[in-house]
Amino acid sequence: MLSPRLRRAALVLALLTACSRRPRPGATAPDAGPSAISETSLVASWSDSVQRYRANPGLRVVVQCPSNGSPHPVWGSDVYTDDSAVCTAGLHAGRITREQGGRFVIRIVPGQPAYLATRRNGVSTLAYAAYPGSFVIEGGPLPGLTTEALNRGAGVHESPPPPPPPPPDAPRVLTLNGRSTLVPAPGSNVWSLTATGLRGQIGHAFVLVCPARGSAASIWGSDVYTDDSSLCTAAVHAGHITFAEGGRITFYLRPGMPLYPGTLRNGVGSQDYRGFPGSFSFDPNARGYGDAPPGTTPLTWSDHAISYRARAGQTLRFYCAGQGVPGVVWGSNPYTDDSALCTAAVHAGAITLVRGGVFSVRVEAGRGRYDASVRNGVTSRDYASFAGSIRVLR
Repeated sequence: MLSPRLRRAALVLALLTACSRRPRPGATAPDAGPSAISETSLVASWSDSVQRYRANPGLRVVVQCPSNGSPHPVWGSDVYTDDSAVCTAGLHAGRITREQGGRFVIRIVPGQPAYLATRRNGVSTLAYAAYPGSFVIEGGPLPGLTTEALNRGAGVHESPPPPPPPPPDAPRVLTLNGRSTLVPAPGSNVWSLTATGLRGQIGHAFVLVCPARGSAASIWGSDVYTDDSSLCTAAVHAGHITFAEGGRITFYLRPGMPLYPGTLRNGVGSQDYRGFPGSFSFDPNARGYGDAPPGTTPLTWSDHAISYRARAGQTLRFYCAGQGVPGVVWGSNPYTDDSALCTAAVHAGAITLVRGGVFSVRVEAGRGRYDASVRNGVTSRDYASFAGSIRVLR
C-alpha cells in the first residue's frame, strides 16, 4: 500500500494533468483463485477501498457508509479502480449522500484498460489508464444524474474504450471454407477464453473446441452474454456442453445490449449486468432478456426500485425471467426500495425462483423499521429507518 504522503502527491499530480500516472501500489493481486464466498458485507469508512477483494471477481459486497462523510479520491466512472474510496464512488453514483451515508451493493470485476473521469452528483472523479482491479455499483448511477465528461481532448476516452489488444497467448482465427475457428495458443487455458478480442464482427460465427474436464469461469447474461464472459462456461450454462466432456461450440457475435440478466442453469450461475459494448450468443436470433409481456418492465435479479422513489403511491408491473440468482432483500413486505425486486417478489410469494413471472409493486414512503423473515425459501434481513419502500402485490 502507498503511504498517505505518496498518495496525496499522486492525487495532486493527477489533478494537474489528466494523463498523469499514479504510482502502482506495492502489492499486486494475489494469485489465489476466487473465493467460494459469493457475497459479503463491508462497514466502510469514507477512506476505505476494496482492494482486499481483488482476488474474488464476481463477489458482491454490501457496503454500508457512515453519515457526515468526507469524500476521498476516486478513479473512473461506472467502473472504478479498486483502490478508489468506495463510499465516494457510491456518492458519485447517487446511491448515498454525504449527510446520511447509506448502503449500496458493488460487484468486484477485473481490471480495465482505461477509466473515465466525470463529474456527477457534485463529485469529480479522475481518469486513469490500465489498472489491475475494479468494481462496479449494481444498478449503475441513479437515473437522472447529469454526467459531465472531464479532461476533454486530453487523450481520455469519453465513451467505452475499444477492446484491449490481444494478449500474447490470444487464440488465432483460422478461416477455412468460410468457417472461422479459434485455435488456442499452446498451453493456454481454453476455459478462460472470451470473445472480447473479436468485438465488432457482428453476426460472424466462430467455432471453438472446449476440452474435457473444464473448470467454470465468470459469465454475465443468459442466452445473450457479455463478450468478456467465458465462452466455454457460457456453453455449459446454455446446455450445449458439459464440464466433464467439453465439446465443439459455435457462437455468434452480437452488438452490446442494455440488459444482461443472470440465471442459474445446468449447475452454472451467471451474473447480471447492464450496458455492455459487446455480446455473443449460441443462437443468432436469441433475444437475451426474455419475452417480457406487454405492459411490463423486464428486470435483472439484482435490480431494485430506488429510481422509482419519487413515484410514491403508484403501482408498477415488472417481469423477471426464471432460474434467477437471488439478490439481497431487507424487510418483509414492505421492503426497502434498494432490495432486489425479483427476490422480494419470491419472498412475498408472487413469483418463483424457477419460473420467474409477472408481479406488481406499489411504491411507498420510507419506514422506521424493516423486519427479517424466512418465506418461500428466501431469508430477508432486518434494517432500521430507510428512505423508501416497496410493497409486492399478488
